[in-house]
Amino acid sequence: MTDICIIPARGGSQRIPRKNKKLFCGRPIVKRAIILAQDLFTEIAVSTDDPDIREIAEDMEASYVPRSEYAATDEAELEDVVLEVLDYYNLDYGTCCMLLPTGVFSAVEDIDRACVMLSKGDADLVYTITEYDHPVQRALSIDIHGKIRADFSMANTQDFTRYYHDAGQFYVFDISAFRESWSRGVRLLQMEAVPIILPRDRCHDIDTPEDWAIAEMKWEAMQ
Repeated sequence: MTDICIIPARGGSQRIPRKNKKLFCGRPIVKRAIILAQDLFTEIAVSTDDPDIREIAEDMEASYVPRSEYAATDEAELEDVVLEVLDYYNLDYGTCCMLLPTGVFSAVEDIDRACVMLSKGDADLVYTITEYDHPVQRALSIDIHGKIRADFSMANTQDFTRYYHDAGQFYVFDISAFRESWSRGVRLLQMEAVPIILPRDRCHDIDTPEDWAIAEMKWEAMQ
């Protein structure tokens, strides 16, 4: 089983104020992530600079890891946050799951499956992806004059290569491989990885207030 689950939950957010402690369908969104993690992990570390999020974590009997001033800025990468948590513990963990609070459609079964897949040693990272809802080969652009450029492929859509994007839910990875990669400036998603492919209705990016509202409607419809 994965050794540690890290939940990154800083207090600031440019697009959605107080995002990680905002109520999602009546419950702080970070609390939802902690509850999910408790079904799988004994060591849960919530990285935050926010006293309210710290209180939520400790009330849920999750560990609180203080986030440094740099790691709480927009300039910091998630890799910096993960490394800070691992260095804070300074223990010989083998694997890690980073669980994003906004990945509200994450499922215990998928995380457990990712842990099993990683244990086979075929890759250093397992995470969820989903197919684009329209072929990227048919993408349009707008030129400097404001005119549409239809320079896409005219091939039949069934002949296109399928393209996917990160579902923004969780990432299960080998810690040694992560440390080595990040020391060379190689991002987490650039590590050797195998996917868990999810249907589009099991995914939803939450980057704006509009995304949040749609995700809540989607969640309630799925219950």
